[in-house]
Amino acid sequence: MVKRKPTPLDFSDVERHPDNWPMVFTPRDGRILEHIHEYDGFLADYQVKELEFTGMRQAQDRLGKLFHNGYLNRTNRNGRASFGNMIYWLTREGAEHVAASTGIPIGELVWTKQLPHSLVHHNLLVNDFTFILQQACRQAERLELGYWINES
Repeated sequence: MVKRKPTPLDFSDVERHPDNWPMVFTPRDGRILEHIHEYDGFLADYQVKELEFTGMRQAQDRLGKLFHNGYLNRTNRNGRASFGNMIYWLTREGAEHVAASTGIPIGELVWTKQLPHSLVHHNLLVNDFTFILQQACRQAERLELGYWINES
């Protein structure tokens, strides 16, 4: 693999170190990948924490393992500074896992191959709103969210 040097405006982290981040793929890892696909292709670290973890450190550690082992892409320091958080989206390997688990052929799976910089802030706010609405529906006795159609 040829490593490219990031430009000052490059927001994608390319430094993977799988030898230092051994992991066993778990059902939660699969759910994280599926959440990312479900929520328009990318999620911030705090959003993954909200969906799957009780603590932020746990979420960041697991997301780091998924990144270093090739399942996720993420923003680098420039991206974190620009967006305020680490943003994660699927790699080809992550998309293949989602395709296999959902039964959608990889050629038909819609997934974010490159972070759409102009949409990040908007989509993170939409995801935040979606989380609030889903939580409200879970807490309300007479209210049920049948299904959610996201913008994509």
